[in-house]
Amino acid sequence: MIPDEIRQRVLKLKALGRGIRWIARNLKLSRNTVRVILGTKLEKEDPKDPSRQSPIEPFKGQIEEILKKDEEIRKRNPSARPITAIRIFKTIRNLGYLGGRTIVDEYVRELRGPTKPLRPSARFETGIAEEAQQDWSAYRVEIAGKIILVQVFSMILCWSRFQFFKAFLDQKLHTLLWAHVEAFRYLGGVPWKIVYDRQATIVSCTIGGKPLLTDEFRQFSEHYGYEVFICEPGHCERKGKVEKPFDYFEKCFLPHRTFHSLDDFNGQLLRWLEGLEEPDEGNHRVHGTTGAVPHERWLEEKKYLYDLPATDHLPRKTETRHVDHDCTISVGGVRYSVPARLVERRDKQVWVAMGEDDLLVYDKGGELVAQHRRPTDGSHLVIDEDHYKEIQRRKHAARLPDLERRFLERFPDAQGFLDGLKATVRSIAPIHLKEILDLVRRYAPEDVAAALREAQAHATTTAGYVRELLSRTRPTGFLRELGKEPPQGLTLGSVDPGDARGYGQIFTPDPEEERKDGHDDDDDDKHA
Repeated sequence: MIPDEIRQRVLKLKALGRGIRWIARNLKLSRNTVRVILGTKLEKEDPKDPSRQSPIEPFKGQIEEILKKDEEIRKRNPSARPITAIRIFKTIRNLGYLGGRTIVDEYVRELRGPTKPLRPSARFETGIAEEAQQDWSAYRVEIAGKIILVQVFSMILCWSRFQFFKAFLDQKLHTLLWAHVEAFRYLGGVPWKIVYDRQATIVSCTIGGKPLLTDEFRQFSEHYGYEVFICEPGHCERKGKVEKPFDYFEKCFLPHRTFHSLDDFNGQLLRWLEGLEEPDEGNHRVHGTTGAVPHERWLEEKKYLYDLPATDHLPRKTETRHVDHDCTISVGGVRYSVPARLVERRDKQVWVAMGEDDLLVYDKGGELVAQHRRPTDGSHLVIDEDHYKEIQRRKHAARLPDLERRFLERFPDAQGFLDGLKATVRSIAPIHLKEILDLVRRYAPEDVAAALREAQAHATTTAGYVRELLSRTRPTGFLRELGKEPPQGLTLGSVDPGDARGYGQIFTPDPEEERKDGHDDDDDDKHA
């Protein structure tokens, strides 16, 4: 007896257009058993019977819709590559398609029409860890609703076909060197030789038909210990192993994706490479030439790569960043704080110099305004508390009226007195504050501060009470003089009291003086 489960599966596959041979082969049944279930034991199938439906028939509408959407995307972005038949196959397979890939390819080719013939080229292979190839490719992609030109860096190990991709905004020298270091880390070592085309950042000039490397790139390659091989002009087939995967990247990764930022672009690209989106994509697909999975061959090849040196040979990478309203900048998917004053400037651009472990932030004038350690624990936010303390101080200062600010600057510990004063006298608190500040002219600041503490302790926080306390404990003017000890006179020593009889001579005329006065009178008469 045939189980009901088998009967249901056979009937379902037949309804989807599968033939008796296909059903028998996949369910491991005899064709006669399948015919019995279908009630056609004595009838043979005619492969040309028009009543049989192709498995792709129910999905033709979806395929046409996908191609129509792809055409609209390429109208908005002419540099976008068309979606591939294999991507369409995977899309409809997720919708329930059970047929093979060949009929999908044929139907897509029928809708698109003939393609250009390919130019023949020679193929060659290299030994394990012997060679890697590097190249750039530019793409216009939609990021955050805008068409942005990104430069995609690629490096591939030729033996395993294990590949590294990452997008940047330029192809400058420091970007090229940083991309190399990230690629070496991803590949797990350094290949013996790397093949390049004649990039301006690598080749400075040609002497006697031989390319001369730039000093910076020569020092970099010597530090990592690999040989540099420069292709002849127009000899693109020499590094075809790195150029061909760009076509795969364009067809299988780029189409129908949206990106919020460059970091989001690279994040999706890394997940695609790692096979986290589709288990048979990126470095986890079966390679068409080697017939093996690049990741599995890489596990063997990385044993023969040169070890990474203890230190990296890198220039400090410099870029510009925009300061957001929350006093942070975004670098590599991580937000770093900066001083609050940078937000208030009309030009909120800053320079960011990135090292391997640290990050320096400079304003437009070249002043170092922030310094951070780059996180190694996966953190996405790095905050310098001093930057936020400055924000709090500025908010507090902006919130306080001028008199309150001056009062607290003069008496930093008198916040409690100020709160009590405002609760007691309310709207006339500024009058009291002004009077207290005026008291500093008559009394020492420490005496006024002591009076404020005493007034707060007595729960009488008014200017009059503070004045009264000071007048009683710290008198000024005439009251202060009364409280002092009388001044001490000069010490003259002992004084002779004299004789009382001598006082009579004061009133007795001197005879000599009288005689002199008489002569003066006679002279006056003669002259008269």
